[in-house]
Amino acid sequence: MGFYDRLARADEVFFARLSNVSVKVADSPAIRGVFDDPAALAELDFGGTIEHQQLQLVIRTKFNPGISARTVLTLTDDETKTSTQYRVISSPLNDGSGLTVMALEVFSGDKQEFKVNY
Repeated sequence: MGFYDRLARADEVFFARLSNVSVKVADSPAIRGVFDDPAALAELDFGGTIEHQQLQLVIRTKFNPGISARTVLTLTDDETKTSTQYRVISSPLNDGSGLTVMALEVFSGDKQEFKVNY
């Protein structure tokens, strides 16, 4: 078994253990992904805070159904079984190891939402 065979096997194990969402793009079959949504909270000099989530999705490159910037995805959480739509905000990055990483935002039509608390 060569290096790339081992790397492919490692990807399979990684996704079998860590994937937490089902990813659906239009009429394509659902694929597995790892979704991460760490929140960032910034304090403003004049008072108040800005809350921001840095949403990220990782999928296996060979299963990418043609996702590009501005593609709307439906992610279904394995634990809660809830579905939410997200939009890819920049070109997905193929990291060269068989994984594709993309930054997401919650899809809310053609407007971008953020919260400012005072």
